[in-house]
Amino acid sequence: MRKSDRPGIDLTGSDPFAALVVRTDFGDDAAWARIQESLATPYLPQLPVGNAFLVEDRAWAGARWEDVAFGLPEDAAPEVVFVADGVAMQEPHELLAVHAFRLLKPELAAMYFGADRGFTDHFRLSARQADYMALNLASGSQHFGDFAGPDQPVIHRA
Repeated sequence: MRKSDRPGIDLTGSDPFAALVVRTDFGDDAAWARIQESLATPYLPQLPVGNAFLVEDRAWAGARWEDVAFGLPEDAAPEVVFVADGVAMQEPHELLAVHAFRLLKPELAAMYFGADRGFTDHFRLSARQADYMALNLASGSQHFGDFAGPDQPVIHRA
């Protein structure tokens, strides 16, 4: 497994059922505040108020999405990590969802999803949808491909 040259991401205190969001662009604090506001708004009314775990360490400034995934602890990484990059800081504030499980554990992912997964490793979705996706993945009711498949209306290709 490849490692990131940046410090590891500490998940102490994170909720495994909530979105993990790593900020990699620090150029617009107002845009970041709008993303946080969107993260705190439930995607569906019956869902709990957003409870995203935010990583705002400037050591991640300018990091590529692959580096963010490889900065996660392999033994405790969620299936998905959301990256708040330069694109996310622009309207409509879509985060980059990255399939961390596939990058960190490729052999297991190949067994679980098959060699031809039929879905991408990363895509964009609204910040408001991040907790919904994280909750469904952590509970096992859906997997990354359910969101990243070619026929999914809620996503935008990266």
